[in-house]
Amino acid sequence: VWKGLAAGGDIVYFWPHVSPSSGIGLLSIGPAWHFVRRENPGKLVPFVNGGYTLAFRSGTTNLWYLGGGATWWIASRAGLRLEYRHTGQRGFEFDDSIRFGIAIR
Repeated sequence: VWKGLAAGGDIVYFWPHVSPSSGIGLLSIGPAWHFVRRENPGKLVPFVNGGYTLAFRSGTTNLWYLGGGATWWIASRAGLRLEYRHTGQRGFEFDDSIRFGIAIR
């Protein structure tokens, strides 16, 4: 969006391997800061992010997340993303995850 600042969102379904129908959904939105050199951008761009997550199943709850990782831009508008994310709520630590994805710009 502006000098490394970006906005993003994702939706994920987490399920236990013994009972996939017992999972929960997570909808996350928030800002990210990408450490990109404007004058000579590289293929590997690290980032930090954080924001709001809505967890849902039969009800909903509000969570926050903090994370970081890197995107490897394999084409001008498409890349592969690796991210560590910690999700929690006041007084309750919910989840640590390593995530793989596709980034589009």
